[in-house]
Order: sequence, then structure tokens, then C-alpha cells
Amino acid sequence: MKTKLEVSVELKEASAEQGWPAIAAYVFSLAGQLLARQPIKQEQKKATLGRAEFDLAAEAVIVKIGPAVDELEVLNRSNPVVQKSRISKEKTALHFEILKPGWWCWLKIPYLATGTVTKQEHNAPICFGEVDIYDVNIAYCFPRIPDLTIEKIREAIIDLILDPPRINRDAIYKWPDWDDDFCGTPPGPRPPLNVDIQKKLAALPGEWSFARQRFESLGAVHNRLEATMKRMELTEKQAWLNREAVEGVSISRILNTNTTQFRDLLLTKFPAFRFWLCWYPWIYWLWWPICRWYSLQKLGSAALQPDGSFALTIWISICRETPDLWFSVRQKITGVERVIYARLPVPCNTYWNHPSGKPVQLMVTDPQAIPCPIQPGTDLNPVNSWVVPLAIGNYSLKRIYGSGTGTLPADNAKIGLYKSIETGLGGSLAIFNDGPFGGTLGLRFLFSPALEAAGIKYYRIKYRINGTGDWMALAQTVVRHYSHYDSLTKSLYFLPYPLGPITRGMENALFEIPPVDPPNKAVEPFAQWYVIDATVDLMNGYFNSVSALPAGYGTAEFKLELFNAAGTRIDPAALGIPFRIPSTEDVWGVVTTADPATVNPALVVADPEAPAFQTFILTLQIDNRQPTAIIDEPTISPSGNVTGPCGMTTFEATDISATLPFQARHPRKFGIYSFTLYRSTTYLSAQARSGQVGDSGISGTFSVTANLRPDLLGGCPAAAFSENLYIWNMAFNGWNRVGPDASAVRAFALLPR
Repeated sequence: MKTKLEVSVELKEASAEQGWPAIAAYVFSLAGQLLARQPIKQEQKKATLGRAEFDLAAEAVIVKIGPAVDELEVLNRSNPVVQKSRISKEKTALHFEILKPGWWCWLKIPYLATGTVTKQEHNAPICFGEVDIYDVNIAYCFPRIPDLTIEKIREAIIDLILDPPRINRDAIYKWPDWDDDFCGTPPGPRPPLNVDIQKKLAALPGEWSFARQRFESLGAVHNRLEATMKRMELTEKQAWLNREAVEGVSISRILNTNTTQFRDLLLTKFPAFRFWLCWYPWIYWLWWPICRWYSLQKLGSAALQPDGSFALTIWISICRETPDLWFSVRQKITGVERVIYARLPVPCNTYWNHPSGKPVQLMVTDPQAIPCPIQPGTDLNPVNSWVVPLAIGNYSLKRIYGSGTGTLPADNAKIGLYKSIETGLGGSLAIFNDGPFGGTLGLRFLFSPALEAAGIKYYRIKYRINGTGDWMALAQTVVRHYSHYDSLTKSLYFLPYPLGPITRGMENALFEIPPVDPPNKAVEPFAQWYVIDATVDLMNGYFNSVSALPAGYGTAEFKLELFNAAGTRIDPAALGIPFRIPSTEDVWGVVTTADPATVNPALVVADPEAPAFQTFILTLQIDNRQPTAIIDEPTISPSGNVTGPCGMTTFEATDISATLPFQARHPRKFGIYSFTLYRSTTYLSAQARSGQVGDSGISGTFSVTANLRPDLLGGCPAAAFSENLYIWNMAFNGWNRVGPDASAVRAFALLPR
């Protein structure tokens, strides 16, 4: 049987001007189970009084008065006022009188959380999804870190003060990836408690090779500190101790506090210490595996807008004007929700004391994140008709000899080669110059939106090999993707739209010029074309150079034809439709264009198949052949001793040097080689060589000559060696290097006779 519980609350010194706070009464069982909650509504006759009523069973209860919140953890952090009471079978009344210091922080003020979400690739905004916004509290983190670990952190910070690592902080734009900077979907678990720090440090990239030594030397830091301070005069020492180590924290406070005080210092000044605690891995791995006791209060979620921005007004306590914000971003694609942004660890990626209205910039690195539609523009008027042969894959025609502005070479043998590509290999191998194309090539064009209105609906791409034979039509399927939003599942779907090949009239292998609007635009006004995969959604035709050139090499010419809706071919010149070529290398932004006639008169010509029609012809050089890598037998001089089939080479007391010959070849020199030599595990950098391969003749033979002592043997009386030769194929498909590389390895040993 239920009975009435009436709760009345008087907020001392409350006034009509400041408004009645959003507060509630929460009723719990003695075991802590929430039985009911009701908002406390202000009395009209008395501005300081509010009431709430409950229908509850007669029993002993605990009643809490506090701000109206969804999460009980937030209620408990808000210092609620608590009373115990027993609900009788008759009506029970419970009255609270709360002084102003007790309820003042329950008043709420508006706070604006705003920013943008961008995908790192092409710096493209992300305009679909939701941003979850959290308030971070690390008050539970550092108190639970063991004393010995706190002191180890102090030693590491003293070490940084005495000897700052030689790192260019200005070059740092994000926290490093210590296993969990981006954890995929969903954010991964925290690392285990018992982390082998030395093993972690040993596995870091080469630029952090000093980290393990820094960690291992922390035990001697107090001796170094004492020696440093002994060398100082009294006034110098005092000035040094008073100097700020980090903002608001003097060196003296780091040195002259006990463990409890230093722990509190790390907690209260975490934003100031954050760089040291998060950036340096030998410190990071000390505290992060243990620091599991922080809390995240979700403040709300904001929908991403078409420009990639988000904004959410949050009502926060008047006593907390600047929350500490952490963000995650979700996308629901084809019915599956994924977290595409969640930077861990949370304390290192929190926007501490973040002012209201100050935008944040969230950079997404997840390759599966879907950005806003990316469609490059041009400097051409969209009201006019035009066609821009733009790129091979992601590689602008501007950078291909003979087809881009400024690329017509004096040597016609270069026409159809790329000028240069970035390989990602670093050092002397970072750039390859004057190379061929290979693999499957995606041909990319930009078509004026005015063509659709003019009734010009289709195109066809044909090719021929080595300037002779029949012209063959490209016939691999080309598709685009458009968005469809399902309001029931609140999910975005991307549906395929085939452009071809199709047959119209007597013509086959035609492809539809990409329509201006997707097919569902009339019923879904926000539907758009999307680039789900740039190698698919931006291409207009595909050419498989491997199958088209069985010999593995040659030239390929491509021509473009235009057709009306009935499948009748049209002449661009007769209709005043110019071809333009890119004069910029960037194919993602606004493409500026030029007249092909000013670059190469052979680009826009009468069609060799049908001279009545004008066409654009692009020439590419193709070479899919594999380089050859051979390491020949080393020779010792002047004795002439060689390694033989067992790889053992004896040297005489009079021998001075060794010659290490190798062959790096490609029929047209389209390869870059790297030769390295190791003595056991020691890299002998002086004997390393790299460069462009030779052809099948004498230019493909190379050698390295080195002194036996000290270059090869070093301090060893005898030694074993490994010769390594790698050749990178220069063939390129507009996105990446393609084609088979080549390699060779040879081992030998030098033994005294």
C-alpha cells in the first residue's frame, strides 16, 4: 500500500531575480537503491520555497536534495543535502532548509561547446555524425598511484629540468602514439597494470632511441642534482630554485615537497605538467597504466553540420565556469555505429579549463571515417560547357611530361613519363624522378555541369598501344556513390550509381557523365554524391596496363569521345566545348586550367579514327618489367682471393682491400637501388650506396671497394658479413608505386690465413 511523501525545500536568500534552480528530490532505500525522483517546483507565493510529492510504500528512506541530473554520480559530486526518514502509513512531510552556500552551486549558467571535425586526409571536414562531449575529473587518479611511482615521476621531472631532451617542441602538433593515441573502434582498453617499461621503450621508433637510457639513469638523478647545486653560488642557487619549471610551479616546489604534497601538485597542476607527463614515454608509462580512476561526465551530444562544425549549449554549475572537455565522435554508416575519434589517454587529450565559445579542432585519423563530399572545383564558369582531363589517379596531368603546363620536354623521349613522385622511403630515396606508369590506371576528368543541360550525356575513352593498331574502348565498370538517410535507423547509407558501360543506339562502352544531382535528390533534398573511396568515386575509366601490354612496356594513347542522350557522337569544336588542362598540381582544391594548345599542339587534334570529330589525346609511357638484382662474388686485393661456393674468404697479411660487386639493372633504368653492408649486426654506413639502376649493359654493374682494416674488420680478427641489395620499381599508378621490386642477399666471411 502506498502513501504520500511531501518534500518541501526552503532555499535561504533565494530571490526572483536570480531564478529558481533546476533541483530535484531523490528518494533512496536504506540499501541505496533509487526509488523515485521528482523535480522541486517553486511555490508561486513564496520565492524561496519549493515542493515535490511522491507516492511510495511505507518504509525507511534516504532523501537527497540536489541539482536535477540524470547520473547519480553527478548528484553525489554536487554535495546534495541528505535526510533519513520513515514513511508512515499516513501522509509524511519532510522539510529542508538550505543555506545559500549549500544551494548556490546548483544554479546553472549556459556554456557553449563548439568546434570542427576534420579528416586528416585532404583536410576534409566531416559533416555527418555526432560529437559526444564530456567533463573530465581526474581527482581519483593520482591519489591511487603508489608512493614509489610518484617519487619515480619526481626523479624523471628533475632529470628533465637538469637536462632537457633535444626535441623541437615547435614541430609537435599532436600527442605521440604510445600504442593508444588512436584506438580504433571502440576506444581500446587501458594498458595492463604491470607494464614492462624497458620493453616498451626498446620498441619505440629510432628518434626515441635515447628514451631507454633516460629511464635507466633515473636512479642517479639525485646525485646529479646535488652536484649541479654544489657548483652554484648562493644567489645563483636561489634564483634557480625560484625559476618556474612549468607554469605556476617553481623548481623549489618540485624538489622540496614530501610525497603527498608532490602528488597533490601533480593533480592540481596537471595541465602545466601535461607536456612532460604525456610526451616523454619513459614518464608516460610510469603513470598512465595505473591512472584508471578518472571520471567522465557526459554533458551532451551535438550533431555535425554540413560544414563539419558542431555546437551545443550546455547548462553547467555557476561554480564551474570552465569545464575540462574531452570529445569523441561517432558515425552511423549502413546501420553500424563506429567511434571515429577518441583520443587516449583521456587526461593527455583533455581541453583543460576550456572557455565557453572557444572552438576546438578535432582531427580524425581513422581511414574509415566518411568526410563531407569532396568534389574539386575549377576556375572555369560552370554555366559554360568544358571538359578538363585532370589526372591519372591522384596525379595531376600538370606533372606528366607533354600533357601539363610547363611539362613539354626538349627530349621527346620523356613525353608520357611522370616528373617526380614522393615515395615515403625517406633520405635519398624520398623522390623518384622521370618514371613510367604501370599497373591499373584510373583516368580522371572533370565535366562542366552545363553539359547535362545541353543534352551531352555520355563519354567514351579509347586507347591504342605504341601508336598503331585498333583503338579499344575501356569497359571496366565505373560507379559513383550517393547518400541515403534512413530516418528510422538514423543511419546514413551510401548507394552505388553505375555510370557504365552501357549501350545507346549503335554505340557501346559508353559511360554517363556524372549527373549534377544524385537520383534521390527530389525526395531527399540533403542527398549528395560522396567519395567513399577516391580510387573508385573520382575515376572515369580504368586501364589495366599489365593485360594491355603483354610485353610489359610500351606507350599507351588515350582519347575522349562525347555523345548526346541518344548515343550520337558530337564534335566538341562544333559546339564550342573547349578542352582545358590543369595548370596546378593539386587535384583536390580549386583547379586552375590552361589552353592545351599553349602546351602541346598534339593534345587536342582531329580524331585519328574519325577526323570529323575533335578529341583530346593523352600519351603515357608504361613499363611493368621487374628490375634485376644480383650480388656477385667479393674479391680480396691484391691476392685475388674470392669467397667460393661456401662463402669463406681468406685474406693474406699483405691484402689491403675488398671489392664487393653487384648488378642493379632495368631495361630502361626504371629502378632505384640501395646497397647495404652489415658486419654481424653492425651497419657499415660508409659502404652503403644508392642511386638509379643501369640498363642491361655495362651501366648496370656497380661495386664498392673498402679497406679490410679498419673499414670492414673493425677491431675483429675475423668477421662475417651480409650484403643486401634492394631495387624499387619506379612504375606508378597515380596513387602508389606498383610493379615488382627485386632484391638479393649474399653472406660471406673474412678469415685470416
